[in-house]
Amino acid sequence: MDKETGAARDEYANGMEPLAKGEAERERDVYERIIRCLLSLGKDARKNIEKIVEAGGEILGGACTLYNRLDGDRGLLCTWSIWHEPEGYNPEDRPEGHICYDVIVGGGDDVVAIENLEGTVYEDTDPNVVKYGLKSYLGCPVSVRGKVVGSYCMCDVRKRRFTALEKQALEMLARAVAVEEERLAFERDLRDYVGIASHELRHPITLVKGYAVHLAQNWRRIDAQEREELLACVIEGAERMDNITRELLDVSRISRGRLSLDRRRCDLVGLVERAVAEMGARCCGESVKLVVVEDPGPKEVDAEKFVSILIILMDNAVCYSPAGSPVEVTLERSGHYALVSVLDRGPGVAEGERERIFERFYRAESTPGCSTGGLGLGLFFAREVVEAHGGSIWCEPREGGGSAFRFIIP
Repeated sequence: MDKETGAARDEYANGMEPLAKGEAERERDVYERIIRCLLSLGKDARKNIEKIVEAGGEILGGACTLYNRLDGDRGLLCTWSIWHEPEGYNPEDRPEGHICYDVIVGGGDDVVAIENLEGTVYEDTDPNVVKYGLKSYLGCPVSVRGKVVGSYCMCDVRKRRFTALEKQALEMLARAVAVEEERLAFERDLRDYVGIASHELRHPITLVKGYAVHLAQNWRRIDAQEREELLACVIEGAERMDNITRELLDVSRISRGRLSLDRRRCDLVGLVERAVAEMGARCCGESVKLVVVEDPGPKEVDAEKFVSILIILMDNAVCYSPAGSPVEVTLERSGHYALVSVLDRGPGVAEGERERIFERFYRAESTPGCSTGGLGLGLFFAREVVEAHGGSIWCEPREGGGSAFRFIIP
């Protein structure tokens, strides 16, 4: 054993020993410590994660407690917080081979307990196992919005027979980290929300202000036709601002769980025809073709929101379709459901983006002739409305090229 490795192991061995107490007293002590930790958390999510990691170390008594997070953009496993950091510890490393990486990519929710690391593959693949003489591991996946992003774990230089209480305590602390991760995600969304909204509002505000000032200063010097054209531009800019405001209000209601539906028994054929007619009037001659394969019969839906979903999907389809390529809308029965499809001959959606395009603020790459301007809320809103109806919405490749956006309503 070299000097550095020996020193590192010695530092690890100085971890706090578990308190030797009766089982009931020990259980009460553990829960009290967890509660005190949670009550001490403040507004800073990153500092809260540090407190939770420290609490785990003091409660579980291992050599080291840490929260590792997978940085997908850089392809690294990063330690966000560590209790009892040993000398020479590398906080960023290639993830493959690390125990925490396997916990993360495993995609489960259960606590992973390895009571004896001797003879396991990790003696060869995880650099910290050999360097610090690790003998046991207890870890739990941390999920954000249904996706595992990190691992909250405790390592020890002793073989451990982990108790049910220790596993439960670690899981509770991992859930607390997940709450802080959710806060961080919300803060990122809020920054995106403000930034995108400011960017999108800047253009119509500038347009309306510019034309309004021009009209005010030159009203008597310009003829009636020019006044009408300028006023039309002002109205267009005001409508754009109104649409942006409505989108922001919609997403605000969804975020607060206040999306309400005015569900009434409606003829879906009539609603789809109305949406296609509205889209035809908006898309300047681009063709939108309606095909009713089989009338699914009347359904309990919010008529206005149902039409809005179709407008969103058709608007996307027209935007990404080649000039002169018709967009098709089909309505049919699928068991007890109504199936609506919007089909285009655009470039299609990459497999890795077919779920992401329904996320809030996500905007796909632009294509020639189509700007991705907008808040990235259209498909998010469509998904929320469809799911509020008890249905589902998805995107799939269209046979022969293009995309098929489909949703079902019970």
